[in-house]
Amino acid sequence: EAARMRCADASAIARLTLLQSDAHVLRGELDAATSMLTPLAALQALTIGIDQARPASDEHRALQALAQLRIDAIAGLKGELSLRLNRAVAAFRDDERSDVAFWRVLFASDSTPPAGLRAARSLLDSTTHSHRAIILRVVLDSNSAATGHNFSDLTDALSGHMSDRMALRCGVRIVAMRDQRKAIELVLELLAGHPNELDALADALLASGMELDTLMSLIESDDHAPEFDAIRSRILGKIGFPEEALLVAESARARDAANECVLAASALAAAQLGDETLLIEIDDTARAAKHRIARTLAECWLTLGDAPRARDRAAEALRMDPHDTNAPEINIVDALMRTGSEFEALRLPLSAECFGLAAELDPSSDALEALALASATVLAPPDLARWVERIWFASPALAKRRSLALLLSDRVEVTSIPARPLSARFDARCRASEALRAADLLAQTNTRPKTAEAIAALARAQLAVGNVAEAASIVTKCATGTTPTLSSRAARSLLLVATEVAQREPERGAAMREAANRFVAKLAMATPADIFALFKLSLLTQASSVELEHLTLTLARSVRNITDESLSAYFDVLEAIKEIDDDPFPAARLAAALARETRFEPSIRARIAAAAIALSAAAGAADESRELVRELASSGVMLFPRDGETELPLAIQFLRAAEVHALLRDAAGNDTLLRAALEADPTVPEVLNNIAYISIDRGLINDEVIEMTERAAALAPDNPAILDTLGLLRYHQGRFRDNASGPGAITLYRQALRLRPNDPSLGTLNHLGDALWRDGDQSEAIRCWQQIEQLASLRYPPGPIAQSLVEYQRRTLGVRLADPVEYVRRLYGDTVETARGKLKQTADGSVPSVPPCAAIR
Repeated sequence: EAARMRCADASAIARLTLLQSDAHVLRGELDAATSMLTPLAALQALTIGIDQARPASDEHRALQALAQLRIDAIAGLKGELSLRLNRAVAAFRDDERSDVAFWRVLFASDSTPPAGLRAARSLLDSTTHSHRAIILRVVLDSNSAATGHNFSDLTDALSGHMSDRMALRCGVRIVAMRDQRKAIELVLELLAGHPNELDALADALLASGMELDTLMSLIESDDHAPEFDAIRSRILGKIGFPEEALLVAESARARDAANECVLAASALAAAQLGDETLLIEIDDTARAAKHRIARTLAECWLTLGDAPRARDRAAEALRMDPHDTNAPEINIVDALMRTGSEFEALRLPLSAECFGLAAELDPSSDALEALALASATVLAPPDLARWVERIWFASPALAKRRSLALLLSDRVEVTSIPARPLSARFDARCRASEALRAADLLAQTNTRPKTAEAIAALARAQLAVGNVAEAASIVTKCATGTTPTLSSRAARSLLLVATEVAQREPERGAAMREAANRFVAKLAMATPADIFALFKLSLLTQASSVELEHLTLTLARSVRNITDESLSAYFDVLEAIKEIDDDPFPAARLAAALARETRFEPSIRARIAAAAIALSAAAGAADESRELVRELASSGVMLFPRDGETELPLAIQFLRAAEVHALLRDAAGNDTLLRAALEADPTVPEVLNNIAYISIDRGLINDEVIEMTERAAALAPDNPAILDTLGLLRYHQGRFRDNASGPGAITLYRQALRLRPNDPSLGTLNHLGDALWRDGDQSEAIRCWQQIEQLASLRYPPGPIAQSLVEYQRRTLGVRLADPVEYVRRLYGDTVETARGKLKQTADGSVPSVPPCAAIR
């Protein structure tokens, strides 16, 4: 309650209100809980101070639904079943489009006594004659055993609103409860008029409450009517047997090639299997016959990632029938899923409740997968197993519910996967070992029509059961053209098989690489997965540098346009390529080639170039970085920009590239890029300073270094790093105190520290201690060295510094190459250890290891 009172965020208060109401219920304070929930159920608690004309957010609608269902549950605990149903009907009358309001009536009607059902029916009669109202009247009549309402009204209501998936599932279910065969007939009648709804009708039958084997036996009992085969095919696909689904659909197509329902079933099965070749043939057949399944074809092409074809078919569907649009998103389900994920991140038990409600509202959603993941965490509700058992009992044919129930059940050893009955086959597949599933998949893959995609799938299946030689043989045959023409999808699949074969049996590597080179030409656009597979295969088989360079340039030219959204996938691939042989150079060359692609946006090229420079630094290839910076800068691409920078001189870009090389411990590369920066502009103080400091630190002090140091200090007299470098020069010159020539090392070091009071440099403090010791002020020197460890622990905690490096690499470089632990040790740990050693030496009575003055002759 205290947390709730301190919180100003409406959503956070609502979450706490739900949890507090649960506490009231556990204490038996049902009225107090209802009182708390009522404003939230009406959205009042979430809209205070918000423009009432603006729609509620997803989270607000989800929280409102959770509050409404709690009020219903409290009414059930109090035995107010009729009141609960009447409230649900009233909520439905207020908003008939609300899926939650519709579902509340369905849920409440299951346990309401007949008198309450009849009273609710009277309330419902006073509302509109919408299709949802008609369905709910049938539900209430059916549950109260009333007569006088036939299913023809229901059929008409559903036929005119096929996009309402919840209403469709409810309608089919209520008929199935009365007469299972009539439910099949209803679905077939709807399918005949709406072939694009094959997928949704299969979902409705699976959610109807029929046992899976009963459902299949009713469908299979007909004498090969094509619509029955279409439904049977889709159900097989829905429960995870796409190969069998395709076999059924193609057998029906052989008997009746013109049936559009069968064509839709074949198209959906082909899309599920990723069979582009077969889908093209089905698409051509359907369009030639001007069938009404353009929307189904659009969905199938979208599944395969062919957006242009999907757009074309969607446009055709709308031209044929402007009302034949896809089902609208079930917004409340999306809201519940997003809110559940937010609750999960907050570690609130409400997350499982959101996922559970989403699963009941829409069985086809991903809610049960989210619950399956949560089942192994502390967020799993204690009654999860009982809830899963209830929803499985309600719809035992739904694959997701069945698989989750099996996951939560006792382990059963499976020694074989039977062909039938289908429920036993499904259960065995879920529980079987990987080897058993692979063998079953191989058998099923052999039944597919021998398209290029099916042959590629067969190669994958052979590999899965350990038949490497057979998989290699298939790859070779496909590469030499003794199989059907390869599509991009088939070539991509075979490429992955070739890579796996080479990894398992290196002696086949050369043959697999030769085959892969032929597959590259079939790839219309290379994906990140393609790039990784080809590089992995080339590196595993020790391709020559010339071959790798050719592959690099070919792939850079063939990748699809890289956007901000897809960029992270390419960074992941670059890191993965680096890990193959623990060699960053091939990845650096690929990144550089991608950065040179002028068809990409300059900002994208700059980010990829940053990754290329980091990888080049890790490979010790500074020349690659230097040329890339010079080339991209000349074409207007600005590397390593910081906030607010709209222009960046070439020298600064070289300087920042040098910093990346220094970060990755490439000292020679740092030198090369600093010299390039100096050549581009000899007046940049940071460049002069960095070259000078490195030289002084190495003991290389000459006239050029002295001139650079003093020029940098003249250009930037208030730069602490430059003052530190000048102090280091004066130290090595033996000029500890000020004289007529200017300030000495001690003054310069102290001036540098004063300029950074909140972020003092441990290195400068260490240098000051050394200068004081050399000057004879031993007590002050010891005090400086003592401060180093104290400051390090107070100002520079290792965790946040390491995290900042991780963030820097992610944000600026795109790839993670520098070790945060080693970086923190190098940045601060070495200085701390050095100071600690000097203090120990002085404590032991010996002379501390203070550096000699290298410039004193």
